[in-house]
Amino acid sequence: MAKQELAAVLRNLQPLSKGQYFTAFGPDGRFFFGTPNGYAAKGLPTEIIQRILSGSVRKVVYASFSDHPEVWFVAYEAISGPSYELGDASPPVLDRYVSSLLVPKQLPNQPMPFVRVQFGASHSFIAWSKRSWMYHNVPTSVQRFLKHQSHNEKTKPCRGNFNTDCPFTIAFHHDGSFFALGTKFLPKHATRMNRYHVYNLVQDEPLDLGLRRLCQKQTYTHLDLHFAIDPFRPCADNYVVIKAQNFGQDDDFMVCLAPQTPVFRVSPLDTSIQMNKAPKTYQWAVVTRRGRPHPADTWELILDPGSRVKVIDDLGKEWFHAEARDGRIGYVHKSWLKFDKEKDLGSKPHGAYHDFKIETTQFFLSPLGSARAFPNIVQHLRQTKTCENEACKHVKQTVDGLGICHHDLERLLRGADTYSYAFLKDERNKWHPDKFARLCHPNHREELTKKAECVFVFVGLLMDMLSAESNA
Repeated sequence: MAKQELAAVLRNLQPLSKGQYFTAFGPDGRFFFGTPNGYAAKGLPTEIIQRILSGSVRKVVYASFSDHPEVWFVAYEAISGPSYELGDASPPVLDRYVSSLLVPKQLPNQPMPFVRVQFGASHSFIAWSKRSWMYHNVPTSVQRFLKHQSHNEKTKPCRGNFNTDCPFTIAFHHDGSFFALGTKFLPKHATRMNRYHVYNLVQDEPLDLGLRRLCQKQTYTHLDLHFAIDPFRPCADNYVVIKAQNFGQDDDFMVCLAPQTPVFRVSPLDTSIQMNKAPKTYQWAVVTRRGRPHPADTWELILDPGSRVKVIDDLGKEWFHAEARDGRIGYVHKSWLKFDKEKDLGSKPHGAYHDFKIETTQFFLSPLGSARAFPNIVQHLRQTKTCENEACKHVKQTVDGLGICHHDLERLLRGADTYSYAFLKDERNKWHPDKFARLCHPNHREELTKKAECVFVFVGLLMDMLSAESNA
């Protein structure tokens, strides 16, 4: 369905109430966002579209997508009251669990029970109601949280019953990151707050750093937040966070659709948001061993010696995101692969760019007026071949202490899978002197801004070079 047609379908729905949001990420660019200002979606299943067009639905209040196109869960506010729908290919055990919760009650005015299902990668999911929960293939950190919240979990390892009020949102990623939001915590964690937020995030990664900036503190356990993580990315770099404000104020937003820089704003979610496209560049490698490094980690590919895999992305620490010949995608360790010398990722700037991105992301998320040192670009070039052009040696020695030329910067930025004119334009905007100056401490602003201006000019040269190549 065309974007304009889908937008017309969504206009049949009533907007959500103030402070009410849902974010459903899916594979291959599928998404469904709901806000008090309307809805945005891409790749909605036909059944959901037909339900909306039937006129029986006032609002969609929750949605979640699995990595199978026909496995999904949606919660509606229908004219007849709350209702739920599962995709046709949903696992039988999940279907039975949800159906058992929705068995008609004896009392005629019995309200529809609260039910939620959150899907993740590798066919994982959590399903829960106000009283019980079940899961399949979720990270250990999430399992510990559920068992900590529950009793009698020893009888059925993947099922349990809450001994306090249930979470109203759970977001998780197979790297172990998760965020759970609810009301009333266990007695030993009791505080005066009537809401709890339990989280486990990889420290100093973009998600953790971005959330610190949004919340303006090192921790964020008692904040009124909406939180969603894209579970289908290799790492937790696609996310949406909404921080509720006081009455009468707009909510603060943080949206990151990698590889773009996180967007902080207090306006409604943009209905034109599109998920990032698959990487355009890749390399091939031969598998040298059988199985996978950690048999219990389902996000790692099961491999056969002698087979070939397509390496999509360098995740750092010698781990790669790769695709097998049969289309399976997962993690692969470098020790299990053999590259041709000319194609070895070690000779490419993927790893260098990955490290550069982490450092600069942390820099650009620093509080305004706090930066005292410029990102050390030279240290990332040690992983790549640097420019040896005689004409550039003088530039490296004199251009405000950067120690690089535009050829070096090109080599570094080409490590990004999305290297293009649009990518360079976004990169240049980050280094605009006026915008950059606001991040700098007053005592260091002039020095750091001059360096940022050099990067700004260099990226502009790369844009001109790429444009000339396209027109040649």
